[in-house]
Order: sequence, then structure tokens, then C-alpha cells
Amino acid sequence: MAEEMQQQQQQQDMYEGKVKATIKEATADQVWPFLADFCGIQRWMPSVEARLDGGIAGEVGCIRYCASKKLSPVNGESIGWATEMLTSIDHAGRKLSYVVVDNNIGWRHYEARWEVVDEEEVGGCRIEWSFRMEPDK
Repeated sequence: MAEEMQQQQQQQDMYEGKVKATIKEATADQVWPFLADFCGIQRWMPSVEARLDGGIAGEVGCIRYCASKKLSPVNGESIGWATEMLTSIDHAGRKLSYVVVDNNIGWRHYEARWEVVDEEEVGGCRIEWSFRMEPDK
């Protein structure tokens, strides 16, 4: 009974979200290389500085370090940062997933997934980002 209550409490503390954006001017094949460049996030999110911090760039298991003044650190530092590990990448399906392995932003657990899908009705593509996270207590 106590274990079941603990699991329910952990589930209550998890937050999930999903964001979708349609790009009419570009196909999924044109957009995918930007997201697939796991350590090149600053190419499409210029407020973030990123670098390879371990492993081979773009391969499962590689680690990227991301930092930004726009992220809100919880410990009084002026820069928010996170190290993130690529956990899967599917070039044919145009999707990837990653987890945060360390950070100063206040996340105990964070996992996310990106997917780029063709949108034939509008002549472009749809980018989907979903996440699941648990804040530090």
C-alpha cells in the first residue's frame, strides 16, 4: 500500500506537455537536418549555446551541454544550463528523443521527443515536441 501511494505521488509530480507547429514554407526533409543536428541547437534556437560534451555527435549516447541566460537557474547562478543525452534517433522516421542528465534549472527528471511530419494538406511540415518532467522538490 505504501509503495502504491509513493508511485501515485510520483505520478502527480510529473508534468507533461506537447507543442506542435506547422511550417508551410518547408518540407519535413528540409527541416529534419536542423533537429537531427543534436549538438547544433543554436542553429535554430540562437539564445542557447550548445556544444558536444561527450560521445560522438549525433549518435545515441552523445551528450550536449546547453546554456542560456533565458533559462532560469534555481541556485542563483546567472546562466541556466543542462547536459542532455541523445537516447534515440530515427532519421527515416524523422524523430529523436533525449533526457537531461544534469542541470541547474530545477529538473529532477526530464525526457523529451522531437518529430517532424509531412503536412501534405498545407504543403509543408509539422514539428512536434513533447516532454515529461519532474521538478526538484
